[in-house]
Amino acid sequence: MIDSRQFASMPMRSGSIAWLYSMAPATVWTSRPYDGPWNIDQSSDLSVAGARRGGIDFNVDGVSNNSYNGATAYVPPPDMVAEVRIDIASYDAAVGHTSGASINVSLKSGGNAFHGTLGAAVASGPMLTRNFFTNRFIFDPTTGPITPEKIKANTPSLRWLRYSAAVGGPVYVPKLYDGRNKTFWMFGYQSHNRRRPNATQHSVPTLEGVESDEI
Repeated sequence: MIDSRQFASMPMRSGSIAWLYSMAPATVWTSRPYDGPWNIDQSSDLSVAGARRGGIDFNVDGVSNNSYNGATAYVPPPDMVAEVRIDIASYDAAVGHTSGASINVSLKSGGNAFHGTLGAAVASGPMLTRNFFTNRFIFDPTTGPITPEKIKANTPSLRWLRYSAAVGGPVYVPKLYDGRNKTFWMFGYQSHNRRRPNATQHSVPTLEGVESDEI
């Protein structure tokens, strides 16, 4: 089980709690994760206790959170999550719908006092790496001298901004209803602003080949 204090202090790629699932014993990713919480296929690409991909029962507050082909339907914002529980054996029959694990995400429910969080993260600049093919082109002398101008011209401009907020408290309507100790509410929001140009390589005919009459 991972509670909110634990994963709040951990680096969380793309702001998705799904990447913390692999901290459970006998849990491994079957592909390399690189996207955000909106990519439910990657967020579900797990193998637990030897079970194949798609063999996990996803739940939010005990309610089924399963989508097509065994994928999760929704990954809540981290600020909304109270705990993540991953059971790989001896779980209750109420959630034993699959051959693999049971993953249950419990959401925060608010309280008697108003509390909230605000967060922002940015991934940009020289700390981001280039892919293998871009580096091969840049540092290949046959493609031209290796200069700062060449490096800058062939390095895609990457930027990933992430904003998050959560707030909760009692339902309170002045002179009508006081929900303290009875009724609570919770709201969470997460926004992603990502720019990710892709570097690709193509083979094109030379000028001589275009101007040639030979076929």
